[in-house]
Amino acid sequence: MEAAAADSLSDVLATGGVLLSTLLGPVLPFSPDGYMGVLVALFILRSGVEIIRKAMDQLLGEAPSQELVAEIQAFVRSYPGVLDCHDLVIHSYGPGRRFASIHAEVPAEEDILVSHDIIDTIERDILAQKGVHLVIHMDPVAVGDPQLEYYRGLVKEALAAVSSSGNLIFMLVGFLSGMAMGAGVLISKYFGAKDHQRLTTAVHTALAFGLAAGALLTVVGVAFTPTFLVWMQTDPEVLPEAISYFRYYFLGSLALVLYNVCRSIMNALGDSRRPLYYLIVSSVVNVVLDVVFLAVLRWGVWSAAVATVISQAGSVVLCMIHLMKKGNVFTVEWRRIRFHGDMLREIVRNGLPSGVQNSVIAFANVIVQSQINSFGKLAMAAYGTHAKIEGFAFLPITSFNMASTTFISQNLGARQYDRAKKGARFSILAAMALAEAIGVCCYVFAPKLIGFFDQTPGVIELGARQARTVSLFFCLLAFSHAVAAVCRGAGKAFVPMCVMLAVWCVIRIGYIFVVVTLTNEIGYIYWAYPLTWGISSVIYLFYYLRCDWVHGFDRAAEKR
Repeated sequence: MEAAAADSLSDVLATGGVLLSTLLGPVLPFSPDGYMGVLVALFILRSGVEIIRKAMDQLLGEAPSQELVAEIQAFVRSYPGVLDCHDLVIHSYGPGRRFASIHAEVPAEEDILVSHDIIDTIERDILAQKGVHLVIHMDPVAVGDPQLEYYRGLVKEALAAVSSSGNLIFMLVGFLSGMAMGAGVLISKYFGAKDHQRLTTAVHTALAFGLAAGALLTVVGVAFTPTFLVWMQTDPEVLPEAISYFRYYFLGSLALVLYNVCRSIMNALGDSRRPLYYLIVSSVVNVVLDVVFLAVLRWGVWSAAVATVISQAGSVVLCMIHLMKKGNVFTVEWRRIRFHGDMLREIVRNGLPSGVQNSVIAFANVIVQSQINSFGKLAMAAYGTHAKIEGFAFLPITSFNMASTTFISQNLGARQYDRAKKGARFSILAAMALAEAIGVCCYVFAPKLIGFFDQTPGVIELGARQARTVSLFFCLLAFSHAVAAVCRGAGKAFVPMCVMLAVWCVIRIGYIFVVVTLTNEIGYIYWAYPLTWGISSVIYLFYYLRCDWVHGFDRAAEKR
């Protein structure tokens, strides 16, 4: 029927093209017959490809809809004696030709003949009611095993407790990273200008700020943890575990802040390898301590936070040992770590906009996540999985932009304006090219990348749909970040903060609320990202071409 309909439609278009060419021929200065023929041929070719594709899907099997997946899983779980099910595989070869297999978990203590009868009943019922030829693999599960129940409950509590505080932690880390970035810009500037006296002052002021901010965050976090979690509507069942985890995590705030400051100092001086090495050592220590505390000593969820605090403290110790070595451009001395008023104001002026930007964008993403949550568990899982892939894929761009900020600051501090301009152009173009190459890979391999994290068909379908909506526009995202990095390196951190808040927060959230209200279609939410990336790119392009960002430091000095 579809082939006949396509054939009839192509006849209509061919006839319409002939009539239109006959009418327009005497008026136009050229003959439109050839163009009309090409358009009709392209339509016929497209229709033929679509018919072949649909026919091949029915012959080779097509991906199931997420509604069918959820329906089969719910059907199997509804029977008494079935604890849960997993690893559902569906092959659809057209109406009435659907074959599937699934693993059903049954109590190991139950008589195997009784469980087998239940499985047979499910297979017969789903064929009669749903028309699905289902093969069920029976997996006995030890329900009453104390050790298994302990680890199962521990994992459940840990995931719930950590997830409940994850967004708040991300906002705090983003704010502190932005403040540390402001210190790094100043240090890069003075390093490029070979002003060792002010460089030393900036380093010791940054460390003093890190100590004070870490101590303040520790006190506030430990004291107000219950209040924060209640504001975030944490599930009362996991609230006690979340409070203990969060409080122990906040006890390590000093190490968290100091590591970000030390990393910014070393990056500002062109040393990006040592922070990476220290982070690798810290991560290994964290994993080992997690195994010891949770699996061996069998402590509670709070011990995972303790392991994180210890590993972060270790990385800070390694950083400080390096910074206190003699023979560097400067040497950190404990007695010289204090606030210097003018330098502190400069750090806040450069770092506060970046910190506020990171925190507010993280808050906006929380709101976007809440809209995604309204589409169900599969949409939540797909969005979270894609966020992991996008975050990992964009790490090279983020690292590249951090290096760009340092390069711009050092060269503007040395008054090498032409070199700063060339570096800015190269960093922007290179970031866009690298991002687009990554985006193409994400577009092509989207289902496999999503499936690496979650094998659920519905999650793969939605995750791949989001990836193929946004990934080809990664060049716009890279352009925005690259120009923002140039602005921060030139001491213009206020500019990217205003652009990000206006476009990535206000416009993005407003757009999502409107389209969800009008359409309730998740695909339009995915389009919010490339649309806002495009808007911010236009604004950044105008600013980059029309504004004198090269002399940002000089004009700031003149105002003072």
